[in-house]
Parts: sequence; structure tokens; C-alpha cells
Amino acid sequence: MTPRRAIVLVVAAWCAGLGCNDAPKPVIAVTHPVGEGGAPYSLDSALKVFRVGLEPVTELQAAESSIDRAVARLVEIVERSDTAGLRALVMSRREFAWLYYPTSPFTREPTKQEPGLVWFLHIQNSQKGATRLMNRYGSGRLRLLSNECRGPARVEGGNTIWDDCLQRILEGGDTVVTRLFGGVIARDGRVKIFSYSNDL
Repeated sequence: MTPRRAIVLVVAAWCAGLGCNDAPKPVIAVTHPVGEGGAPYSLDSALKVFRVGLEPVTELQAAESSIDRAVARLVEIVERSDTAGLRALVMSRREFAWLYYPTSPFTREPTKQEPGLVWFLHIQNSQKGATRLMNRYGSGRLRLLSNECRGPARVEGGNTIWDDCLQRILEGGDTVVTRLFGGVIARDGRVKIFSYSNDL
């Protein structure tokens, strides 16, 4: 079974559990992908497969020098409805594969998971959040008053990740506290948005 097939089965089982429509769904067993001779893939092997076609990267690309600068750039991007800029500012698949995943909690128990599945779930939530962010605040409607990324941060290898970032924005004359994105990632003095998963 390929990693892609395993991911499809996970999603199918999740959908069945939530009842995506009224028709009853069979319970689908999810098995680990196997290599030659039927032996399960190791995470190292799964990561090699995931990295196929992805050039190695040693630092965060198109990043900023601080959290404040990254958030200010995000505001400018949203105000311009710049979807290309939005993609450039968030952790990419290359950065996930070469910089984030190898030292993440997903490489060990109790949260051990293959990179393909971790990325699939991560990018699904991030893309949904990005769409909501643009729909609500695009074209000059985002008025940021302040940002606070509260600690302690997670340190994973060379990465420092703040998950809990809150923003105060001016909306219709009122001050609103919300979460516009899903944290930031810093590495070697460079900062990017970790995910666009948000509370919108």
C-alpha cells in the first residue's frame, strides 16, 4: 500500500465516523504502507518518498527577521489580496520536509505519524484558514492594532515555534481579539507563519 493510499483510507474512515452524508459507511481499517517483501516502511523511508521532487533547503525561504515584521507583512498581503504573497510567507512543503518534520514530535511516540499524513492534515487546515482570512479581510479591510505570541515557545531541533498568537484588530469601530493564523516558526533568526489555521 502506498503512503497516498494510506492517507485516503484515513480520510475515508474519518468521514465515515462523522457521517459526511446520511448513508451508513463501513469501518475501514487503516494499515501502514509496506515496502518490498511486505515489510512496513520506516519513517526514514516514508520521509524519503515524501521528499521526492523537493529540493533540499537549509533555511526558511522568503522569511522575515522578527515576528512583528512577519505579522506586518501578513497584514500588507491580506490588504492587497495577494495570494502569491500569502503562500510565500507560510511554511512550505519543502521547509516542512527538510526543516520541520525531522525534529518534530511526529517522528516519535506517542504522536508518531508519517510525513505525508502530517502534511495532508496541516495543509488542509492552513488552506481553509487562508481562504477565510482573505474572504473576511482582503482588499484593505484588516486593521491590526497589535499582535502577541505568548510563550513558552516549543523548541524542536533548530526550530522555535509559537503556537499561541493573538491579534487585536479594529472591526466596525470595535476592538476584537482573535487568532488570524496558526502560530509562527523561527529558525536561525528567520521567521515565517507556521500555518493559516485560525478562529475565523
